[in-house]
Amino acid sequence: MAFGLPVGTLEKAFTSARIEMFRPTYNDFDVTKNEPFTVGEASGHTTSFGGLAKDSEVEWCITEYFWTQGSFGYLLNIIATKAEHDKHLAAVEDLLASFELLKPE
Repeated sequence: MAFGLPVGTLEKAFTSARIEMFRPTYNDFDVTKNEPFTVGEASGHTTSFGGLAKDSEVEWCITEYFWTQGSFGYLLNIIATKAEHDKHLAAVEDLLASFELLKPE
């Protein structure tokens, strides 16, 4: 997903807000990754988190990649049951590694 945002928006502030948005929907909520990363020359932040969905016995995992370029933010995520998430995470990371960011002329 791409969207406009103020220049200078901190990637970690954005991802931290999303973690807090998801936290109330899970029991045994756990953050397993919260670190910087880059896409091409763009700075970003990645997080992984999840837990047992409330009123359910299903364990979910979410990994999000967020980066900025100029006045735009980009969010790529995988939201799936823990087993499916772990099965497909490498393919999502391969897709992300193939991204080519174009610079405005």
